[in-house]
Amino acid sequence: MTAYLISDVRVLDEDAFAQYAARVPAVLAAHGVEYVVRGGEPNDLEGEWGARRIVVLRFRDRDHVQSWYHSEGYQQLVALRAQSAEIRAVVVDGLESEVGPSIPAEEMMNGEPSSPESYVRASFGGQLRRGGRPAVLVVDFTLGFTDPSSSFGADMTAEVSATRRVLDAARERGHLVIFTTVGYHPTYKDAGVALQKAPKGTELVAGGPSSILDPRLGRRDDEIVVLKRAPSALFGTSVPAVLMAHAIDTVVLCGAVTSGCIRATCVDLYSYGLPTLVPRDCVGDRAVAPHEANLFDMQAKYADVVTSGDAISYLEAAGLTEANSSPVRRRRARSLWAIRARSSAQRRGRLPTWKR
Repeated sequence: MTAYLISDVRVLDEDAFAQYAARVPAVLAAHGVEYVVRGGEPNDLEGEWGARRIVVLRFRDRDHVQSWYHSEGYQQLVALRAQSAEIRAVVVDGLESEVGPSIPAEEMMNGEPSSPESYVRASFGGQLRRGGRPAVLVVDFTLGFTDPSSSFGADMTAEVSATRRVLDAARERGHLVIFTTVGYHPTYKDAGVALQKAPKGTELVAGGPSSILDPRLGRRDDEIVVLKRAPSALFGTSVPAVLMAHAIDTVVLCGAVTSGCIRATCVDLYSYGLPTLVPRDCVGDRAVAPHEANLFDMQAKYADVVTSGDAISYLEAAGLTEANSSPVRRRRARSLWAIRARSSAQRRGRLPTWKR
């Protein structure tokens, strides 16, 4: 019988709790646990319950709860949680007639069960070296995705607000900011097979209402906007050339949606050899399970999944200096970019043999 863990959380130390909250989803995903409710301030409907912050997790059964709770992965986080918050938690059974639990996150990622031990054995999850010339790349935070009334939209108020804080930190230090939007020609001749998978993609017309950047991001006139038609922000766009021209060596990646365009962009940045930070509170999706599963896999293989606070601290510390912006440093970085691009083209078979 499906079991639910219901927690009432009182945060005592926001910074320490943010570290805990950033790490626990990977442990949940590794054990096939699904978020039902995550955070948000509750409103008392009747009586004075006094709850502070509610988290609800879904498990296969009560044994599944105990297996996750006493796992080595979660027990490593218990001390951090105890230092940062007070938690009251209960376990309750679901209804007998309830549909079984959703597909575990690790099965969603690669089509077959995968245990945490296999990730440890493969040495996944190492930390990337961060460079000194970062850029912030905001993918598809347009009204088509952040407005819940849109066919492709969801309420991403929290994610947009967190991204705005990251953007303001980047702007304060003079770092490059790039936005992308997605949209097709009104004839849809450039849509490829997209409309076969999602017929309502006809709403995503270049220059139309759905392609307007969310105004809460506060885009400035000197911040470029790149139109794309594929999931990755780097596929068939000028983004790689812009990053190369500015000698960017690290990317902070924000936007929507986690399981689609964010993941595709993340993999392409990895393929170009660019260290990438994905602030987990600056990316959003339409459903929790694909969001968490893809964050788990990106952290394991392609990027560092961090908090917006960590990203902001990094951007502030990597403020532009005379050394960072010198012509010599930029020429060296562009040369490195050329090597990366050539290597990527060779791997994809896009260079003739005599040029390899």
